Amino acid sequence: MIIYSPLDGEVMTTRITSRPRCCFLMTQLGNPVPDGVEAIRRSVSDSCTDAGYEVIDARTQVTGGDFLLKIWRMIASVPFAVAVCHEQGFGPYLEALRTRRDG
Repeated sequence: MIIYSPLDGEVMTTRITSRPRCCFLMTQLGNPVPDGVEAIRRSVSDSCTDAGYEVIDARTQVTGGDFLLKIWRMIASVPFAVAVCHEQGFGPYLEALRTRRDG
């Protein structure tokens, strides 16, 4: 499989180690995490555990390198990933978009 870098679109030449029994879970990491996001996180984690999958996230691996590239590699290494997006987690960004849209 050919994997392209999200940074420059070039073919990645570094090896990505496969994690066949893992699920990458992407949620808000900074505090405070909204209750709804935490409930979804627990539900996904419980379901994965019941199915024999380990849940990993951006906190699982410390690389010291580019955060986007680290997440990209982690997602590429697992058979499936779940992203939880919540309006409260993106409040300032959404407000900026609304302001731009509404003029």
